[in-house]
Amino acid sequence: PKTSKTMAASNLEIIYWPAVGRTLGPRLILEDASIPYKRTMWMGQGELPPTVVATPCIVVDGEAISQTMAIMEVVADHAGVRPPSSQDDKSRQTMLNLHDIDEQAINKRNTDKAMTMEDCAEFTNSRVKQFMVAVEAAYGAQSGPYFCGSRVTMVDFQLASTILKLNTVLGAVNVMKMLKTSAPSLVVAFNGMMARPNIRKWVDGGFSGEPLSPATMPHILASNTAWASGKLKVFMKAGCPFCSKLAAFLGEAQLMHKVSFEPDDDVARHAVKAACGKVSFPAFEYEPGKFMLESDDIINKFAQDNNVDISKLKAFNFVFSMEAPSMMKNFTKMFKLGLKNAGGFPQLFEELDKQ
Repeated sequence: PKTSKTMAASNLEIIYWPAVGRTLGPRLILEDASIPYKRTMWMGQGELPPTVVATPCIVVDGEAISQTMAIMEVVADHAGVRPPSSQDDKSRQTMLNLHDIDEQAINKRNTDKAMTMEDCAEFTNSRVKQFMVAVEAAYGAQSGPYFCGSRVTMVDFQLASTILKLNTVLGAVNVMKMLKTSAPSLVVAFNGMMARPNIRKWVDGGFSGEPLSPATMPHILASNTAWASGKLKVFMKAGCPFCSKLAAFLGEAQLMHKVSFEPDDDVARHAVKAACGKVSFPAFEYEPGKFMLESDDIINKFAQDNNVDISKLKAFNFVFSMEAPSMMKNFTKMFKLGLKNAGGFPQLFEELDKQ
């Protein structure tokens, strides 16, 4: 097989729909290896190469290859991330399981436009879980975080691609919660892949400015899917003064019936970081997959949406007002003083843990 060095010198072109879509896996490999490639969006113009029925396809030095799994293998050969030959059968089976379930999830969302987030959770915890448990068994047979132990291979890139797509169409809260309990090895491998610098940069940068799914299919996105219960999710951290401030506001404003308090756990942290680039609490999921941070901003949004006059909430303002003497105002002063004396957040929290 070619090395990534010879691939860089090749004339490599990816022809695909006007969205990342099925090219996500191959492009994760190329981005990770810093291999340049030409992108051509195909929207029915002209003719595809004679051996190609549909996109995506890649053209390497004039030779066209189509079908997603075949493309993955060709790109993996060039980038040097194919598993050893002794793992050929198991790696193909695992990759096809991953490809199969992300296709099933996308097709289900595309044909059933009335799905709620509860429907997505049910599908995640049934059909998706079946496939991911099988993939977990394949990963569990290895001694290391990845499919081939400590070495990253094309299977791990396909895993990253599948989980990114499942998060997009079924909701990261649903998918990561299921994986955490039923396929924890896959969470470890996925987090390892997402921590690779080139992948993190490409994903955080919005896939080179392209949507993951076509603009003509907005109904398949978790971000456009409502919760049937109508409850708004607020992610809270126990003992956090700013979470306490939000809880006090919701209570006195008589809005508790509209929200569901969700715990600060690994699943919540992953979802918040994926959407906001950082983890902070409280976090308000105002739409599936979209979060608002900062307690004051969240309080102001609830107040505006529900015609609540914050100035009339006497108990809330007595404890949390920053405009007059209050417990919160004194806490803020002490917290800033503690930061200054300790030398920063880590040092302060370390000292507090000793108390």
